Amino acid sequence: MKVPRGDKERVLTLIRAVEELSAERGHAPTPLELAEHTGIDLAAVLDALELAEAARPSSLEEPAGGADGEPGLLGASLGGEDPALELVTSRDFVTSSVRTLTPRERQVLYLRFAEDLTQAEIGEAIGVSQMQVSRILRDSLERSRAYAEATAARANAGSSDRPAA
Repeated sequence: MKVPRGDKERVLTLIRAVEELSAERGHAPTPLELAEHTGIDLAAVLDALELAEAARPSSLEEPAGGADGEPGLLGASLGGEDPALELVTSRDFVTSSVRTLTPRERQVLYLRFAEDLTQAEIGEAIGVSQMQVSRILRDSLERSRAYAEATAARANAGSSDRPAA
């Protein structure tokens, strides 16, 4: 993000004023004291102080209150790996794999794995024998697996083609 030159200069002016006033008075100056000392409008002083604070990154070892109110470090309050992300990735992968199947194959997979019907019950529901349901399941799962393996191979080949950073 590009900070306008005037804002940068205002921050530098305030940093110098903080040093001067701190040395003179023995304490950190208030925003009102900075405004009076520099002649900068109080609102502009507050904005510049906020900008200066935002430009200074916090250490992950800095003390911070935890979500439970217990003292802790700032780094401990940051998020980690989200276990649900793997589920989202898997769901997207399965969805794209299932799109390669015929509507009938998708229906059979749905009845078997979502509705938990037996092969005989599925056959009865769609008007085919249990043996035909078995073949449909086997063929559709095999084709889905082949699609998944081909997609993973393309993804791995694509990532190895990129130069190392």
